[in-house]
Amino acid sequence: MLTGLGVACALSSTASAETVVKGEPSGVMSAQLNPGTHPLSFPLIRSEVFAGIVASNHDGSITFASGDVASALSAGEKYYLEVVTGPFEGDRIDLAAASGPVAMLAFGAATYSTVSSLDHNALIGARLVIRRHMTLKAIATQFSPTLVGHNSAAIADQVLVYQNGSLSRYYLRGDGASWREPGKTADRRDLVIPPDASVLVQLKSGPKRWLHHGAVRANGFRVNLTPGVRTFSSGFPMKLSFIEVGGFVGPQLPANVRWVGRGNETADGMQI
Repeated sequence: MLTGLGVACALSSTASAETVVKGEPSGVMSAQLNPGTHPLSFPLIRSEVFAGIVASNHDGSITFASGDVASALSAGEKYYLEVVTGPFEGDRIDLAAASGPVAMLAFGAATYSTVSSLDHNALIGARLVIRRHMTLKAIATQFSPTLVGHNSAAIADQVLVYQNGSLSRYYLRGDGASWREPGKTADRRDLVIPPDASVLVQLKSGPKRWLHHGAVRANGFRVNLTPGVRTFSSGFPMKLSFIEVGGFVGPQLPANVRWVGRGNETADGMQI
């Protein structure tokens, strides 16, 4: 599911005839949404909390050349590292913990990392940034008037997330802060929406303005597509055709990873 409306602005100003001061590209996406179900993605990236050059890495950790990763993090938040230069540009790795200049990494099916492991010192010299993950509680802040919760799932505003082959439904509780799945008691406000995924927002409480702002990604963006159905976000705040998001048969790619075209429903495809 792709979402459209977005404007990106490259910001720069000239301080004098000899000095140019440049800021990172930033953008805003906005839409007026009526009651009903709407697909949304979140390609504008949240501010980086740390950036640095890799001095060394092992399979499960990265040591930065300078800086204190741990001091940049806030308790209760979930973070990921994004590689912005070097051979692994566009890959993202979940952050497990940090101590001083060392970031501990998380891999595996329970994470949103785009690589399953790292060779020793494979990232030396690469620039990495650390950002907060998008979560259900963060999505709720993007609406005006605010989302309305209720202790009955049938009445509350909701977010539907595609997980494990089906849509999981999460509804905002009457306290306006906690999120639950119908019939369950666990608070899921910290559920991660990874950068390469989209969601369905179901508004029941009335029309709202959706406003998504942040930095515009200036590096490549990896999306690992596996057999089956998954939601999709391109990582960039612009309308893109199927071809522009990579939906074509690339003869240079190995046969086991390239798109497959056929004259029937067994072909690879996209749904909007």
